[in-house]
Amino acid sequence: MRKLGLILIAFLAVTSMFFNCNKFPFINPLDPESDEYVGIASEDHDGDGVGQWEDVDEIELLSPEDGETITTLALCLTTNNFNPDTIRKYWIQLSTSESDFDGSVVFSKDDYSSNECFIPPGVIVVNITYFWRAKAFDGSKWSDQWSNMRSFAVDAMNWIERTAAGNRYWFAISSSSDGTRLAATDNDSGYIYTSNDSGLSWTARVSAGERTWFGITSSADGLKLAATDWNGYVYTSTDGGATWTARTSSGNHRWESIASSADGARLVAVDFPGYIYTSTDGGATWTEQTSAGNRHWVTVTSSSDGLKLAAANATDGYIYTSLNGGTTWTARPTAGSGGWRSIASSSDGTKLAAVAWGGGAGNAVFTSADSGVTWTMQTAAGERYWNAIASSADGTVLVAGAVNGYICVSKDSGVTWVEQADSGARLWHSIALSGDGTKLAACVWGGYIYTAE
Repeated sequence: MRKLGLILIAFLAVTSMFFNCNKFPFINPLDPESDEYVGIASEDHDGDGVGQWEDVDEIELLSPEDGETITTLALCLTTNNFNPDTIRKYWIQLSTSESDFDGSVVFSKDDYSSNECFIPPGVIVVNITYFWRAKAFDGSKWSDQWSNMRSFAVDAMNWIERTAAGNRYWFAISSSSDGTRLAATDNDSGYIYTSNDSGLSWTARVSAGERTWFGITSSADGLKLAATDWNGYVYTSTDGGATWTARTSSGNHRWESIASSADGARLVAVDFPGYIYTSTDGGATWTEQTSAGNRHWVTVTSSSDGLKLAAANATDGYIYTSLNGGTTWTARPTAGSGGWRSIASSSDGTKLAAVAWGGGAGNAVFTSADSGVTWTMQTAAGERYWNAIASSADGTVLVAGAVNGYICVSKDSGVTWVEQADSGARLWHSIALSGDGTKLAACVWGGYIYTAE
């Protein structure tokens, strides 16, 4: 009975509104005859005797909000919706100048059939503020005046799905410092794949063999590569992946991750479970570094000179750092005990960034500005199933990816983050970043490789 009474009251309220305002049709987005109609009257804002539902002179901009920063290049500009039976054309103009819509218009289209106006690819450029306005056509005339103007900026990247590499169980990806040379590992008894054109084309490096490839790392020029075979050896290449050498001196281990100095001479690789191993001759010989302990090592990173190292493990859950190329190690409990998934370093080894998924540290991004002595949880990144992170050479730009989530980018060393909606929600497994932080490549477990600029 109480529910029936509420329904009756709602019906009477709507009916009353209808009869009080029936001199005008009704405002968007609902036609008064639709099932979802809730009785919002179409008011006559400009006093010309025509309600907004059919008065093109009362056009309003709805989205994006004035001054909003957009994180997608798939941009849709929205005005209020008029009566589709009589108003079927909308006109949108985009300008880079607030005061000059004649000389600075970059896009103008006067035949949109609805109030949802999608801007075609190639029009929008990042890091530019745009101004936009609109009109509508009622069959006999356009709006007398342009709508009020709004502005927006775009902080997004142009994402490209690199289908040439194939849909595979990509585990890790590496990049040269200029982002031109890429290398990635197929974890499902597959090959190592390389690209010399920023991901446009790819070559399966069959000389390395079909293996359960895990980690891969690159020198700054992209010519010296090192990759790890789970339950196998470390393999190295000095010609960008054309030929490979099995480094049996590394021993047969469950290699989880590997990192390189900028010149490719110093390598560091971690065993799961086992020790950390280092090489100072490009992988020809290896040293077992027992001072860090026998642990379930998950991820490792290196400074450009190969002397400052950081590794995380799943045994005690701590991050460990070394300042002497791996000879001695220090546990850094200030980051907390976490389910660490990935760690990245600036070129000088001062700035570190790590992502955790589960464990005492939670699902979070952590950064350090003192080579791992102290750590800060970057709460603005949010709680996600973080799985991968990469850093620019100066540590200012960070890129992180989550499992069944999006890629997020920070341009202030992790303090603030922008979710890259165009990247798509995927199982991001590894990320590589050019030295200047402008080119990135990311791979999906059970999917494709993606690049963005």
